[in-house]
Amino acid sequence: MTHRIWLPAILALCVGAALAAEPETPKKDTKEAPKPNIGTLHDWQRTSRKAEIREGMFYLDALRGEEPVRVFRRDKAFIDTDVTFDFRVEPVGTGERAVGLIFGSTDSGSYHCIHIGRRDVTLCRVEPGQGRVVLQRRGGFTKPEGSWYTARVECQGTLVRVFFGNRFLFAFKSQELQPGNVGFYAEQSRAWVRRLDFKGKPTRLRNGWTLR
Repeated sequence: MTHRIWLPAILALCVGAALAAEPETPKKDTKEAPKPNIGTLHDWQRTSRKAEIREGMFYLDALRGEEPVRVFRRDKAFIDTDVTFDFRVEPVGTGERAVGLIFGSTDSGSYHCIHIGRRDVTLCRVEPGQGRVVLQRRGGFTKPEGSWYTARVECQGTLVRVFFGNRFLFAFKSQELQPGNVGFYAEQSRAWVRRLDFKGKPTRLRNGWTLR
């Protein structure tokens, strides 16, 4: 009689222990990734053939080059530009491994940009013969490489507002900011860009846009 009472209890304990020891199945991320909107190479001007389209996204291989690999949207000049891009940097190489968001480009050597390094985000102005001139910086970043991130710039007149993800970083008034084209670049890195979203007041550049 005693065996009949304890046997079900023992079986229940054994089954419970087996279920507890079984690892949980990881939950799948049900959030869909944004669909790429890069288009075709006809829509872009490239400073290097190391920028190419793969699987609908731009792949920029600037790991060993001395100059950034830059890409500009063709015939898309704006005033009061609002531009966002989604990017991912591969965790390879020993350099800075940076990417940049370009706006106000009057040619491939004259523009403003948000330079995104491994530990900071910098607003810069680029002019021929001057390189990058730092206008404002925000440090203290610890973002894992290999993940997707979003950067955004809003321009109103000379005022530039910079965002990283959903986080506002800083604002700066640049008197040198001009209407111009948008684009992006990779520097000492291998990077992917899957989206570049932009809007503003369309305009035509007085002397047109040229690739230096």
